[in-house]
Amino acid sequence: MENEKPASGSEEFAVSDPVQQALKQPDTLSTDQPSPAPLNPDAVVSDALRPRPVKPPLSRQMILIRATLVLLAFSTLAFVLVMVSQTAPTQESWYPKCYSYQAAGIHCPGCGLTRSVYSLLHGQIAQAFAYNPLIALFSPYLLFMWIRSWWFWIWGTQGRSLFPPKAGWPVLIVLLVYWLLRNVPYYPFNLLAPHELSQ
Repeated sequence: MENEKPASGSEEFAVSDPVQQALKQPDTLSTDQPSPAPLNPDAVVSDALRPRPVKPPLSRQMILIRATLVLLAFSTLAFVLVMVSQTAPTQESWYPKCYSYQAAGIHCPGCGLTRSVYSLLHGQIAQAFAYNPLIALFSPYLLFMWIRSWWFWIWGTQGRSLFPPKAGWPVLIVLLVYWLLRNVPYYPFNLLAPHELSQ
C-alpha cells in the first residue's frame, strides 16, 4: 500500500503536467498572425478619383435607327402644328375641351393651351400670353429641352440636365398657385384666365 502512493502522485502530476505546460507556453496566436497594414489615405483618395468605366459608344446602325425614330417624332409634331395652325380653336372645332371648365367653370393650368399655340403659330405673341401666359412663357424653353434630349439620345450620350431634380416641387407649387390665381375673378388675377384682347 505504501508503494502505491507515489504512483498516485505521479499520476496526478502526469495529468496536471500538460495543463501547466499549456499555461506556461507563450501566446502564439497574437505573435504569429501578421498585424493589419495601416490604411493609406493616398490610396483612398486615388480610388475616389478613379474614373468610372465609360459605356461603349453606340454602333452606327443603332445611331441610324434612333435618328429615324427622332425624325418620325419631329414629323408627327410638325404635322400636328400644321393642323393646329390651319384650324382655329373654337367651340365647334375638334380640339378636346377642358372638363373642369365645362363641369364647374374652373380654369385648369392648361386652359387656353391650344389657343395660345395657335396664336404663337400666327405670330400673335400678345394674344398667346392672354390665352395662357405660363404656357406662352415656357413653351420655347420646353421645346428646346425636348430637342436637346432627343439629340443626346441619338448619340447615346448624356448632357448636363437643364431641369434639376430638386426643381420638381417648386414647379408643382407654381402650377398650383397659377391654377388658383387664374380663377380669382378680380383684377389683376383675372388676366391670367383665357381672354380675348381688344382689337
